[in-house]
Amino acid sequence: MPSTQAYASLAAEARIGGMLSGKAGVLHIHMGDGKRGLEPVLEILETTELPISVFRPTHVNRNPMLYKQTIQFALQGGIIDLTCGMTGSAIPVPQAVKQALDAGVPLERLTLSSDGNGSMPKFNENNELIGLTAAAPRYLYEEMLSIVKAGVLPFDKALQLITCNVADALKLEDKGRIAVGKDADLIVWNDDLTLNKVFARGRLMVDEGQAVVKGTFEN
Repeated sequence: MPSTQAYASLAAEARIGGMLSGKAGVLHIHMGDGKRGLEPVLEILETTELPISVFRPTHVNRNPMLYKQTIQFALQGGIIDLTCGMTGSAIPVPQAVKQALDAGVPLERLTLSSDGNGSMPKFNENNELIGLTAAAPRYLYEEMLSIVKAGVLPFDKALQLITCNVADALKLEDKGRIAVGKDADLIVWNDDLTLNKVFARGRLMVDEGQAVVKGTFEN
């Protein structure tokens, strides 16, 4: 568990790196169930000159206490990342999005991530680590649609959470929107909002819902 000073030092390095490289320069913080929640970050904002834009907490919908702190962080100007596919005491993504919007958080300060293909620990009933599994990339797509089906946001607004909001937050100027000069990353949807085609930088990757380009070990 990093100390508050360690967080501050890492954030300062990230900020300087971003300034020198022209990149976003953010400290991406994977939040856990610790009883202090977001307090170390809030303390740094009160006691240093580091801007709130440097800090990017994720997994913030892990529990109600943490998410209450996170909404205040967002109202102060911070960008927060909700994680898809979480269970247990986690706040479901549609509910978390609605809570943030109802509290006055601008939609542009919310993003979604999925941990897609990332390692996930597996615990037994005694909370002992017994193995590792992998998170499914489909959670991002499913949670985005769940926001629409729950009536929290219309489709075009829900799509912002995984497209332009993310690109803007990370200063990826060639991503996130359909426009001349940007990367041709495109999805073609069926009328029932199932996936039909996926293009990455103009290359067809999925056609009629089936992958047409596969990795080395997927054939």
